[in-house]
Amino acid sequence: MTLYGNLLGARFEALPAQVRAFHNPVGVTRWAGKAKVRRGHHPLARLTCRMFGFPSEGDAVPLTLTVTPLNGAERWDRSFGGVVMSSVQRVRQGTLIEHLGPMRIYMTPVIKGNRFSVKPVGWSFLGLPLPSVLMPTSENYETEVDNRFHFDVAIAMPLIGPIVSYRGYLEAQDV
Repeated sequence: MTLYGNLLGARFEALPAQVRAFHNPVGVTRWAGKAKVRRGHHPLARLTCRMFGFPSEGDAVPLTLTVTPLNGAERWDRSFGGVVMSSVQRVRQGTLIEHLGPMRIYMTPVIKGNRFSVKPVGWSFLGLPLPSVLMPTSENYETEVDNRFHFDVAIAMPLIGPIVSYRGYLEAQDV
């Protein structure tokens, strides 16, 4: 079973077809599309974007995403206009954990109607839990529109405000 199949169990089948296809990789998969990207204006938001490799602003930024299964985990290599941001995702006890360098973001899955999202429920740095009062928030969802995989992600932090948002579409590519 795939990573997201393990995370969602029987609920996986409730996802729209393109979202299921996206989260059901058989070997290495590649997706391509475009994204509208916005960054926060606070100096700490800009610094955070640089530290984690979040994309630069643009209205139709070319995006490719390569998902590589890794022994029960997945490596996600996102290329926004040629700038690569990589992470590794795994599931532990019903929680999705995204590894972004020394950061870990712990998320729980949510399905509402035809939208799938993940809600941050904890975070850590170098394995040390960080205060939840300072934890980034993420308004996000994935869905299907006109037979395309669509996504919308907005990340913000207390005291700083918006960090980055990106939304757009992806289509499966031959690998």
